[in-house]
Amino acid sequence: MIARALVMVMCWQYCCAESSLDVYLEENPSSIADVSGGLISQTGPAVVTELELQLQREQAPTKQKDAVVSREELRRTGEAPLPEQCKGYTGAASHKVKAGDVMSTIAYNTYGNSAYATLISVVNQKPVSKIYVGEELITPSPLEVFTKLDGQEVYRRYPYAIRDLLSIHERYKELCPTLLEQRGGLHEDTVAKIDQMLWELNQTKKDFFMESQEVTDYPLNTAAQLQSAYLNLKEIRKGQYGKKDVNLQKVHMYLVNCYSYAMAWGRDGFTSK
Repeated sequence: MIARALVMVMCWQYCCAESSLDVYLEENPSSIADVSGGLISQTGPAVVTELELQLQREQAPTKQKDAVVSREELRRTGEAPLPEQCKGYTGAASHKVKAGDVMSTIAYNTYGNSAYATLISVVNQKPVSKIYVGEELITPSPLEVFTKLDGQEVYRRYPYAIRDLLSIHERYKELCPTLLEQRGGLHEDTVAKIDQMLWELNQTKKDFFMESQEVTDYPLNTAAQLQSAYLNLKEIRKGQYGKKDVNLQKVHMYLVNCYSYAMAWGRDGFTSK
């Protein structure tokens, strides 16, 4: 009874706050999922609580439930030479595991960043630490994940969210050398680019909460990873790069985790992921 009363009070307080989810997550960073050594781990309570989910449902815009991209359009998108194909990606569709390989080094050699180890893990449905000499691992580009593999149904229902997510990540990767050069003080045009990405991250999170055909559960973990990327990018905007520039790498990891969680969400029939 007391617990229920507390929840009702919290609901009232949050509903009175502007951008309540953002406020909650900024004040409670321990509720954000973290990534360490290619493994997703939890550092606190559930990534997104039922209260937060309710708030996002109330605030999220809606769209027609029959707005689904056709399979023919999906095929054309997958074949188009889009810039989102993945900067740094070698184009190797697979990798044969050899002695000494670990998933993080395979990710670095294939994508240019070890953060993609989580994507390789989810695409191949294998734990990061359990790979064996001689086995073949699929190493697709992020675009291929959503146009040719298990993320297809996600792209068909949320094309704008997926395209924006890919675009944000590519622009962030292009901006990283500039961020390192301007470590002592970000230039005005760099801050403007970060502000644009921050706005788009929030919009992409909202897009994933739109209603769509045959989707019953919202992608909670994908939304949490977007929020984590947003918070770390805000720190970078303030010049807070973290020890050994860890915040720059964290943004990469959270965005790659978005690909992984979104694909798993679609593969599992849009149950909560």
